[in-house]
Formats: sequence, structure tokens, C-alpha cells
Amino acid sequence: MTGDAVAAARGQLQELKRGDMDAAYARLSSSAQAQMPRGAFEAFVSRHPGLRENADSTFWNRSVKNDTATLSGLLTSASGRHERVTYALVKEGGTWKISGIDVEGDTGGGGSSSGGGGSGGSGSGLVLETTGIEKAAVTGGTAVTIKTQVSGFQVRPQGNAYAMDLVEDVDTIGPTGEGVPGLQQKEVERLRSTTSMDQGAIANFTTKLTLSEGTAAGRYVVRLTIRDQVGGGAKTHDVAFDLP
Repeated sequence: MTGDAVAAARGQLQELKRGDMDAAYARLSSSAQAQMPRGAFEAFVSRHPGLRENADSTFWNRSVKNDTATLSGLLTSASGRHERVTYALVKEGGTWKISGIDVEGDTGGGGSSSGGGGSGGSGSGLVLETTGIEKAAVTGGTAVTIKTQVSGFQVRPQGNAYAMDLVEDVDTIGPTGEGVPGLQQKEVERLRSTTSMDQGAIANFTTKLTLSEGTAAGRYVVRLTIRDQVGGGAKTHDVAFDLP
């Protein structure tokens, strides 16, 4: 019963691998497209090698109920990196359409998926977006600056304002899929501030990394996790860049 739903998910993976973004985006349901514009979808795909350069997919949890389906499993990229994934699908006009994709807790701002998540914290209202990434040669290596905007977090009353309390963890993964020593740290930055807004506030993080001279060339992924100390949720967001 789940075969057609799996075929829809794997069909999109094949389209992404060969760069057919039009066909891949067309596989999203109308509601998913309304929530995730084409540009946001492309940015979401670019953050995850398991999507953009998929080599294999395994779905060990599969369920179909009436006209909805959920698939959970593992995506493997061409470089051998593994990412946990959950697809939510819905039937539109008798065809399975993808209503949500959750890769390691990152949903790309699109439709919601049900079931497992990843380190992103299922049910969290947090939204992370990359607003800028810069690379610059410095003495002894390369400096990388990543700017991220966070929304959807909770605040608590504090006097005549509202307090936010956000913590950022960083995990840097090299071209081999292994963590980069010295670039993995809990609570790299903690943002404690106030806002006049009881909802809809936005926070900005600037993450600075230095890769030493002689660091291997290839694609690096900086996995940023924001933890909401007020609401208790967490969200993981991957930012990729290439060296040199």
C-alpha cells in the first residue's frame, strides 16, 4: 500500500539529483507550495546533500491512512553522509504529492511532517534562515561568517517588555562526513534580550569560524542548533560552503 508513496518520494530525489528543480517542485502539494515558495525550496535542498546529491534512501517506517502517508528513514548522499528524513504525503487528484519534508529537523518552512524528526525537535515553532555567508582569507587560514535569522521562539513577560533566551550550538562537518576538531561547541552564543513584542519577534545570530591553513578542500556543513530556553523547543539548520 505504501509503494506509490515511496515511488513519489524517490522520484523527487532522482529529479533533484539530476538538477530538474521544476519537476521536483511540482511534486509538492498545493499547500506545501503555498507555504514554501520555489526559492525557499531550492535553498532547503541546497542545505542537504541527502536531497541534492542522493545516492540511496531507506524508509523503515511507512504508513498510509486514507489519503495521507508518512515515510521515515535515512537519506545517503554521494559522499556517504547520512541524514534522517520524514516525508508527509497527501493524495491530490489521485496522485501522491509531498506535503512536507523534514530533514534532521529542518522543514524548510514548508508543510509539516508527522512522525520522527531528528535533532531539530519535532513540534518546535522555531524557524531558522540563513541571511548571509562570507569567506575571507586571514592569517593562518580562512574565516567563515554565517548570519542567521531566528523566529518562532517564545518569550516571557519581563516588566514592560518580553524576554527572549536563545542558545546556539555549532557542529562543523567536513567533506568526509566527520566532525571538524575544534569547530564543534555547545553554547557558542547565548542571546538574552528583551523585545516589545509578545509574539513575532526576530533574533539574529552571527557565527564566526576559522578553518586553519591546509584544511582539506571540499564541501563543509555547519550545523547550527538554536535552543529556545523559554519555550523549550530546538531547531537545527545546516549551512554549506565549499573550500577553497
